[in-house]
Amino acid sequence: MNTGPIVLAGGGHSHALLLRRWAMQPKLRPKRLITLVSRASTTFYSGMMPGVIAGLYSQDQSEIDIRQLCNEAKVSFIKAEITGIDLNRQQLSLLRRPAIRYGILSLNVGGITNQTAKGIGIKPFESSLKIIKQNEGKIQRPIRVIGGGPAGLEIAFALRARYPQQHIQLQVRSTTTIQSSILKTLKKAKIELLHESSDTKALCLLCTGTRGPSWIENGSLPVNAEGRVLTNQKLQVLGHPNVFASGDCGVIKNAERPPGGVWAVRSAQTLAQNLAAYSKGATLRHWTPQRHAIELIGDQQGRAWLRWRNRTWGPSIMIWTIKSWIDRRFRDKFNQQTKMNEGTPMDCQGCAAKLPALPLETALEDAGMDTTAEDAAIVSSDGKSSIIQSVDGFPALINDPWLNARITTLHACSDIVACGGHIKNAMAIITVPKMTGSEQAEILSQSIQGIKSALKDYSATLLGGHTIEARTKSPTLHPDAQDIHISLSVNGITTRFWEKRGIQAGDTLLINRPIGTGILFAGFNSGKLNSKEIDNVLHTINTSHRQCLERLEHLNIQV
Repeated sequence: MNTGPIVLAGGGHSHALLLRRWAMQPKLRPKRLITLVSRASTTFYSGMMPGVIAGLYSQDQSEIDIRQLCNEAKVSFIKAEITGIDLNRQQLSLLRRPAIRYGILSLNVGGITNQTAKGIGIKPFESSLKIIKQNEGKIQRPIRVIGGGPAGLEIAFALRARYPQQHIQLQVRSTTTIQSSILKTLKKAKIELLHESSDTKALCLLCTGTRGPSWIENGSLPVNAEGRVLTNQKLQVLGHPNVFASGDCGVIKNAERPPGGVWAVRSAQTLAQNLAAYSKGATLRHWTPQRHAIELIGDQQGRAWLRWRNRTWGPSIMIWTIKSWIDRRFRDKFNQQTKMNEGTPMDCQGCAAKLPALPLETALEDAGMDTTAEDAAIVSSDGKSSIIQSVDGFPALINDPWLNARITTLHACSDIVACGGHIKNAMAIITVPKMTGSEQAEILSQSIQGIKSALKDYSATLLGGHTIEARTKSPTLHPDAQDIHISLSVNGITTRFWEKRGIQAGDTLLINRPIGTGILFAGFNSGKLNSKEIDNVLHTINTSHRQCLERLEHLNIQV
């Protein structure tokens, strides 16, 4: 039985359904440290993408909040780009941060557009939509959709709905057969149909099929001609039983199906059951994907076609109504758990976990300690400069061990900066939750590297520290990286110690970043704030105050 962490690579539909299953039925979640890695906190529901382009849905309405699902399922979330996989060392390489180790790996990273021509791939959706928005009102040349499949047709109709006066073209192969009623609708919508074109002036959007991401295709995993990972019917990658693959990035050998959301959705239950079974050493289930799937093609004007194998029905208002209902129903099911959590009282994490002022002051007075609130203390001074020290820490603010440790360290360093000090070194105490040894080693390693990363921003070093294993949870419960606690003792040097005391009415307060982040995290944990807003907060607090200090030193500050 494998005892290492479970890592979910990608926020595709299979993994989204997996997270929802664990959030709504916690007993089905494997009793392991589980981490999901995705380049974005949200993922598009592919069925609604044409509607977003057409303006029928907002971007928020079409997105699944992966970070929030992870939060509800007690799964650690890492927002990072995956750049490679090392099967021997069992780790994923990530962009601009340390690699993450796995014991069991599940791949559901979607795919990228086949670059059969020069142009902008429709996948990943967030990239193509961003380009469309950036060119809003600026496109003077034709917009050409290349690809005559359902995706190409829907995107062409969506662009017509978005740009009623724009010259829209649809380029298909000469061998592509398009049903007569669709051809009539294309003509009525004034979408020019091309078979070949040497015109290079058009802005081209490629809907030319999907292949696996380059880091998969160029790695050592077994792949087919389209760069999709080959698996058996248990969704295990051939030759690597602890690695699973589903969705557009995976395909079952001898039962290959084209990329499509229907197969990702249908495989989710088998994937969930087999991940749980493999983690316990139990028997895995086989899954045989259906040979064909119904295709619904919308004209983004209230009508749609239904295609089954070689037959097509429509255009029909009823088919459009059914398609819209299916899309909304699938998207809305991911809001149910979040709504259930709204208003649920939760203990605040981060800075808000500090003891309230009254019991703290009472205890200090009883112990005969000075209650003056300074950010740091002077340890020694030679008359020219002083060594100052501060201690800070709190329960994990987020469940990404590396980023949490980095943010905690930056926060601890800010007390030294507030006193005019330059950070020199630090020592840390890290409390790790009860879990298997390999899981503890992983989150401890990530935390130490996060601390070192933050100190590096100040050209400072980590001298050492101490570890504690928590005694607050039973090892039979679900391990959670957010149960980690980090505290640091930080040392610095200053030539002028900036005190808090002496503030007077009329003084100018310098605030170098927004305040009130704790309220936003509390809102997120109770399901009242979405992940994009938390992403903005994390971006803000994941920066050092070093540049601010250097600029303040040039001012004539009275101390």
